[in-house]
Amino acid sequence: MAFIGVGAMGGPMAGYLAKAGYDMAVFDLDRARAEAVVAESGGRVAESAATAVAGAEFVFTSVVDDADLRSVTSGPGGTFEAMPTGGVHVDHTTVSATLSRALAAEAGVRGVAFLDAPVTGSVEGARAGTLSVMVGGESGAFARAEPLMRTYARDIRRLGPSGAGQFCKMTLSVAIAGIMQGLIEGLTLAHAAGLDPDKLVPALAGGSARSWWLENRAASMMANLEGGNNINTGRAGMLLKDLGIALVEARLHDVGLPLAALVSQFPIQPPDA
Repeated sequence: MAFIGVGAMGGPMAGYLAKAGYDMAVFDLDRARAEAVVAESGGRVAESAATAVAGAEFVFTSVVDDADLRSVTSGPGGTFEAMPTGGVHVDHTTVSATLSRALAAEAGVRGVAFLDAPVTGSVEGARAGTLSVMVGGESGAFARAEPLMRTYARDIRRLGPSGAGQFCKMTLSVAIAGIMQGLIEGLTLAHAAGLDPDKLVPALAGGSARSWWLENRAASMMANLEGGNNINTGRAGMLLKDLGIALVEARLHDVGLPLAALVSQFPIQPPDA
């Protein structure tokens, strides 16, 4: 099998697969990342995406955006061209449902199954092997790939045909946008009022303000405020990209997302590499 894109999320996922004993070829444009995964977990570093997936029954991708995924999968040297007939391509990138459906159709012409399988759980979940995976695609391909995803995910659900996984991830992004922005504004007020972060966060967590973002990001957000830095931390910036995808797809479905549109306009610190 092959894993393409081993950054903050893909690296731990590829590592769990390798540690589970699967013969793993790893490729990343940043060769040092691929080498780090192989050194820690096993497998081998491939010289290109095409060489990584040659003959691979299962291919996993975790790249940045629509353009990256299109370049990896389609055209000369792409994964679809190099994969054998009957292979399954599992994509963990958060991209548009429109692209996922197009790639599923293209893969099908080549005799390859394509699953859109964005994840949630953040970097901590990737490292702990407790991610949640939202999958769209053929049920047969899902049944074949699910045991492999179980090596790094706690909850895996097929939502429906191609694109359904991406729409589920969009729903999640829209649902948490207001929560995260509310937390940012509340903590900013608390900092201005001089509240003690060590007392504040437990007090909030004990009441109706409790959330994943509060429990996992509030402390670092307050530390940033104390240091005079941007309150947003880590991969929170990815939310802007994900909201952008949701807003485009919403327009295609004639659905208004006023809160998501508002939050998407606020500046957020760029995500970690």
